[in-house]
Amino acid sequence: MLNPLRPTGKPATIIDEFEIAFQDCIMPLVTEDVAVGLTYQDEQKTTSEFLTKNFIELSRRTEAYFLKQKALLAHKHPELVLQEEVDELELELKRKDDVINSHYARLKQWQNTLKDMKSVEHRLISNQPQHGSGQVHK
Repeated sequence: MLNPLRPTGKPATIIDEFEIAFQDCIMPLVTEDVAVGLTYQDEQKTTSEFLTKNFIELSRRTEAYFLKQKALLAHKHPELVLQEEVDELELELKRKDDVINSHYARLKQWQNTLKDMKSVEHRLISNQPQHGSGQVHK
């Protein structure tokens, strides 16, 4: 299935190919062309399967391309890889500090709640009349 928005000729980069494959996959879903809806279901299924497999293959190639570029960059500039790792570790430490601070805040809330409950319990006990003081209750 050809995308009418696609430029003619071979795509320049793997990203262009990936984008075109994605457009080809969604074209039958978003098209308003009446003729597209008149095809047989078996033909639509076969076309969809082909386009989906093509998209998956191009996504794998795109991933491989970026992994290769990352490996080349790591080989040429190892300090960038180390800086990236340091940045990730600093972010992880910040997230963990935020979690700890959140737990401290909840702990403080629970401590205050328990303290309030104890004071209410103490007031209730101190306001109850003593049964052993000789008073008669009916």
